[in-house]
Amino acid sequence: MELHSGTVTRAVRAHVRPLNRPPLPLPAELRYRVTDPHAVGMSLGPLIGPRIPWVFARDLLAGGLRRPTGSGDVRGCPRTATTRTPSASSSGTGRVRP
Repeated sequence: MELHSGTVTRAVRAHVRPLNRPPLPLPAELRYRVTDPHAVGMSLGPLIGPRIPWVFARDLLAGGLRRPTGSGDVRGCPRTATTRTPSASSSGTGRVRP
């Protein structure tokens, strides 16, 4: 974990689970900024190249530590955080579990 100028970042490894395929590891980074105290950012992607940024309500992530929470594309569950993302292919959605 790193702290720089009011920003806390932590590198994590997410696992993307395409439908009907085994999970694939994917580098990710979680970020909290004191200038936006109600949000947590997560970027997903390769170490080199463009990364995909996501922003979550901090309350959603905190609630997901105790019980399943959220609806729609982003949901939190104890011990895992699940992000359901639409897939560009006809295979449906993927799941990301940091």
